Amino acid sequence: MAQTLEFDPGRATLYSALLETLAAGPPAFLFFLQIFGTPGGRFGPVIPSGLGFFALAGAIEGIVRFVINLSSGEAVGSLPLSLLGLRFDKGPRDDVMSDEFLPAGDVLEVLSPTPKAWWLKAGGITCGGDSFLLIRSAAEGRRFRYVFRKGGSGFPETDAVLERERNIAADRAYALAPLWGFLPRADQEAAAFYGRTKTRLWVRGSIAFNLLLSFSIVALDMVRIGAGGFAWWTLVRFLFGLALLGESVIRLLRHLQTGDVSGSFLGVLIKPLFSLAVQAGPSGAGKPRPPRPGPESSGR
Repeated sequence: MAQTLEFDPGRATLYSALLETLAAGPPAFLFFLQIFGTPGGRFGPVIPSGLGFFALAGAIEGIVRFVINLSSGEAVGSLPLSLLGLRFDKGPRDDVMSDEFLPAGDVLEVLSPTPKAWWLKAGGITCGGDSFLLIRSAAEGRRFRYVFRKGGSGFPETDAVLERERNIAADRAYALAPLWGFLPRADQEAAAFYGRTKTRLWVRGSIAFNLLLSFSIVALDMVRIGAGGFAWWTLVRFLFGLALLGESVIRLLRHLQTGDVSGSFLGVLIKPLFSLAVQAGPSGAGKPRPPRPGPESSGR
């Protein structure tokens, strides 16, 4: 099916699991609070038991599928659809995230499903013990063609297995890129290894989000406190909003003055996701080291 429709099963799993979690999460959370949140067992709108348990199951399944996909790059279907017999026959595995290496004498061509920023930066690769100098690259539809010829030296080692892992990580880094603006500079640079990043744009987005969130919290809690609705959790939330507002203003001023791309303390919530999707790499491959650039004079 993936070959016929020309889509990536891994990315389809990523988005479907995220959608499942977002759809089932709110009612599941309300149902959880309804049961355990107060001594009376009531919190907010009443969620029917059947719907509540169904939402909990959906949220848990979505999170599990999401984590498995991020950590391994594998396509994971939904259990209810499988039980209902609505799953598609996978047939032979078509690994759309692998590169196709096409050697021809002193020339090596590689067809890849993702752009290779690390190859462009290095200017070449070492494959099978031979060094190859990058002479041309071009996008061809949904694939990217890289043409090398033997020559040069000092290029990073690569092989089909490593490149598949990097392709998956690059795809995940691109799909979740708006979240990286909350992370520290070092993590943003690690994500930039895979290319197709808009670091400044996502940092601005994270600052805007934090400003809106913090201002809403502070303003609403000031109204509650002024109306006599003070409670200890209101004070905690107000102080959190105040800290987030102060941090956001400082980040905004630094970004406008010096182009600083520092992250937010909310990045601690994004860090586990980043580690699964980008830093750790699929199949526990470990964070890839940036390739060493080849000598400017080698083979040129």
